[in-house]
Amino acid sequence: MTSLKNSPGMYALEQNDNKNHQGYLMNIQPQIPFHNRYAGFGTNVGSMKSGYYHNILSNNAANIESNLFNIGSVDLTKPKTQFNPSLNKIGEQTFFSKPAVFVPEPLVVQKKQRPSGPFC
Repeated sequence: MTSLKNSPGMYALEQNDNKNHQGYLMNIQPQIPFHNRYAGFGTNVGSMKSGYYHNILSNNAANIESNLFNIGSVDLTKPKTQFNPSLNKIGEQTFFSKPAVFVPEPLVVQKKQRPSGPFC
């Protein structure tokens, strides 16, 4: 019985499987949405787990984190320079309109509105 391992068809099939498998491991699109938005009124904020590494929230996330934790503040060889964060403007995604807020008139407490009782 002959082996099919070295046949051109099996070789092409294995190369195609390897290419598809490598594309699956290297494809980052399932993790990053095409349009990023903040959650609107009445919606819980989801996880932006890949926002740190793929410049979704800011363009210099590592520098912002270092500045917030005050990393490099005691470096005697090079003084800390002025830091400017580069934040991205992300819109808001709303799913329903915000209900109108009804503000009541100011409460006015008038005197002698209750009957006097035996304990007054």
